[in-house]
Parts: sequence; C-alpha cells; structure tokens
Amino acid sequence: MDSIDSDCTMGTGESQSNHAASSSSELIIWEIEVPKQLVGRLIGKQGRVVSFIKQNSGAKIYISTLPYTQDFQICHIEGT
Repeated sequence: MDSIDSDCTMGTGESQSNHAASSSSELIIWEIEVPKQLVGRLIGKQGRVVSFIKQNSGAKIYISTLPYTQDFQICHIEGT
C-alpha cells in the first residue's frame, strides 16, 4: 500500500481532558492536512481503509467536508 501521508503536514495536536472517561485518560485530537488528491486513498473503496483504521485503533476519524483551502482537506482524529 502506498503511503497516504507522503505530502501531508501534521497540524498541532490538542489535548483536552475527557470528563466522560476516567481521570487518567486524555482525549487527543489531531488535525492533519491531507492533499485533496490523497483523500480518496485515505477513505478507500466504500470507506474500507478509514473503517479499518477506526476499528483497529478505536479512534474517531472524519474528513472535513468544508475545505480550508482548495488544495487540502482536514482529517480529524480523536482518541485516547
């Protein structure tokens, strides 16, 4: 499989306390700029790649539908 992050730049990771979870776990949020030409590869056919990543990691992953630029879309990843 080709690397989907070859041209990606990582956004600043943000940490927040997750009040719903135990006090020892933190919610980590990553916002990653994904070049528009690679968004389809990240999602995969019928969403298989992103579903596989979600199931194996337990993270919440979604791609912003409103692009910040014409060249990139933002991929949000949330997990503990």
